[in-house]
Amino acid sequence: MPAIALCSMKGGTGKTTISFNLSERAFAQGREVVLLDFDPQEGSMGIADLRRSDPDREGWPVERARVAVSDAARLAGMKLENPERFLVCDLPGADSMALLRVLSEMDLVLSPVGSGVSDLMAAANLSEAVSLLSSPPVFLPNNVSHFRRRREALAGELASLEVEVCPVWIRSRVGHLDALRSGLGVCEAQPRSRAAGEINALWDWVLSRLEAGNLNGSSEHDSENASGHPVPGATLLRS
Repeated sequence: MPAIALCSMKGGTGKTTISFNLSERAFAQGREVVLLDFDPQEGSMGIADLRRSDPDREGWPVERARVAVSDAARLAGMKLENPERFLVCDLPGADSMALLRVLSEMDLVLSPVGSGVSDLMAAANLSEAVSLLSSPPVFLPNNVSHFRRRREALAGELASLEVEVCPVWIRSRVGHLDALRSGLGVCEAQPRSRAAGEINALWDWVLSRLEAGNLNGSSEHDSENASGHPVPGATLLRS
């Protein structure tokens, strides 16, 4: 079973939004998925409760978890239990040895990062903290400005950190907030929107990354995309 983590060293980067939307995409494709909410704020649990308030709306399991060695072992057991099931892990904005133990069980670590100074500092700290993991984080530009100069500045800052950057960038769009208020992913609530297009592009990239088994660095194709060549449906720096 592939395990995907959304991780950052700070809160407010969009981990819960991305976690919920990736879980919804897996569920919409008929895949088994479990969303594990490791964050004490239980944002994913709250959105799942909103979804369950509609008796006609199907959902997927959303379970509480803790950043602890015991739950890292639980995660390892769940991975062995069903190789076809997706685990999506919404992790808290914190730094600890237990968090590193949890991250060591992941097949793919995505770290949402915005343009703010604190976001970039957290990205640098995370990159340094997990440098010895077998699956270093891929940084996902999220809540990205619609102004080209600001996108270029973010690209430059991330390049200076010498980290891998996801080729799909998620722009700042109110559609995500509107959808989550009803316990929906944006692809359900606004399937023809640009926000939905970006989430679909991100899900396609996640699948291709997992299926290729290339979890320890960029493939040649990924490197080309990160340099600015478009991938289907993606929102990139030069768009």
